[in-house]
Amino acid sequence: MLTEALIWLTIARIAHMILPFRHFIKVYGVVNQSSPQSVGQDISFLASGICTSIMRVAAVLPFETRCLPQSFAAQMMLSRRRISTTTYLGVHKDRKQRYSGISGSVAHAWVRVGEKIVIGGDTASDFTPVAQYSRSE
Repeated sequence: MLTEALIWLTIARIAHMILPFRHFIKVYGVVNQSSPQSVGQDISFLASGICTSIMRVAAVLPFETRCLPQSFAAQMMLSRRRISTTTYLGVHKDRKQRYSGISGSVAHAWVRVGEKIVIGGDTASDFTPVAQYSRSE
């Protein structure tokens, strides 16, 4: 899974750099749809393993892969295994933070499988979702 994570993170980084956002976002699925809230324990375990691989690879890459490339890689890897996902895009809840960006990101992306946020969950509660994209397999 580490090699696959490396490939998808690299593709995501390149696509994010050269494609307009409106084209890049199309791979996330159907806008304003949501995947099922419940999944089996085996699916949840597999999704967690995939996302752990993505985070491990992202930590050692020589280029930056923040939440958007990580959510893209997760979406692709989970989709290949026919696991339904919902990807959320959000803006920071704190208006001052949203406009200054001093202490971090003003926007964030995170991925949910079932009830669990598998990528980007560490700071997702600081952000208000403004769009969601679902891929149901």
